[in-house]
Amino acid sequence: MVTTFFSSPFLVQVLLPFVILFLVIYAILQKTKILSGDNKTLNVVISLALSIIAVSFAYPTDIITRIIPLFAVTIVIVLVLMIIFAFAEGKDKFELNNGIKYAIWGIAGFAILAMVIWASGIWTYLTNKTHSNLLWNIIFFIIIIAVIIVASIGGSSGGDKKK
Repeated sequence: MVTTFFSSPFLVQVLLPFVILFLVIYAILQKTKILSGDNKTLNVVISLALSIIAVSFAYPTDIITRIIPLFAVTIVIVLVLMIIFAFAEGKDKFELNNGIKYAIWGIAGFAILAMVIWASGIWTYLTNKTHSNLLWNIIFFIIIIAVIIVASIGGSSGGDKKK
């Protein structure tokens, strides 16, 4: 089998994870302004350092290389859905209502969590026969917490208010 540059181990296991980590960390630091307001140099240095540290170890790089294809497909699906929503809306400016925004963020958060759990091997560990009871206990606990949060948020809105 012929190895091209795009299928070489250097590109797949070192360069792509480094670039993706650098861009994601830099974007998060720029958007949140955690470290300093407009100091781009500090954000670049910290992003560079964290990316080099992560790529120098095999385990984080393996997780990133497993997530990249899933992430790419997810981004394509989201963009196609946004284009369909924009055409269906028919207005000059495209905006989603708050319910759809929250639903998309919830689904995206769940998908990212599921991708990380799968890529890191936690799912394989939990679904092992010796740990299956642990898995169902964790799932049941998460469902109970989610129901409590939804009930508390739903109860605090007030329902029908008489004027």
